[in-house]
Amino acid sequence: MNIKTGKGYFRHLGKLFTQPGGFLSAAMEQKQWIWPFLINGLLILSVTYWTAPALLGEAARYSLADGIQPGPLVNMSMALMAVISFFLEISVVALLLYVFFGVGGSPGQYVHFFSLTMNGALVGSGLPALLFPVLALFSRRGGQLSLLLLFPAIAPDSLLGAFLFQVEFFSGWFLVAVTLGISRYADMSRRRSFLITGGYFCLRLAVLGFLTYFAGQALQNLGTF
Repeated sequence: MNIKTGKGYFRHLGKLFTQPGGFLSAAMEQKQWIWPFLINGLLILSVTYWTAPALLGEAARYSLADGIQPGPLVNMSMALMAVISFFLEISVVALLLYVFFGVGGSPGQYVHFFSLTMNGALVGSGLPALLFPVLALFSRRGGQLSLLLLFPAIAPDSLLGAFLFQVEFFSGWFLVAVTLGISRYADMSRRRSFLITGGYFCLRLAVLGFLTYFAGQALQNLGTF
């Protein structure tokens, strides 16, 4: 499938959900990352702008937003920072996948894996951005879309809570989609591709889980001063 042009990309975009392996393989081969970046960026920019007051209210609980009032300039600044953070996160994830699969014998350059990750983020980041306002309104745990939402008895600031927070509902889809996409692109067995992707996911879970836990403890200590 040809997804180099905007017209071709949007014509085949539905296959990201119905044929993720073929779509992501094509994205890697054609180094298509611009259109998904624009889509993800606009979604994150819009949602962050309109939910900035709620985010500032949460930050105020830890005295991290004292004196900062919601307004067009503040909201836009937060939205732009969210887009920059998203781009940096995708860049790091792509680098890790590039290294993991490079060690595993997969061909390709960094741009191929960056294209893979940026397109996969349409579900991993784009859809959560759309669902955030709904969950923020109806969930007592805010707009997060992780397994922590299913275990209300587990404290979010506990070590187990920090790990559950890292496993988002769309992580499984991303894991499967990346496995299928790289398997087809690199002509690699699905089992081998899955093991490599799973290794990356476990490392990510361990690092972010501990970082989230210790960061949460630090914020609680700040709140006691």
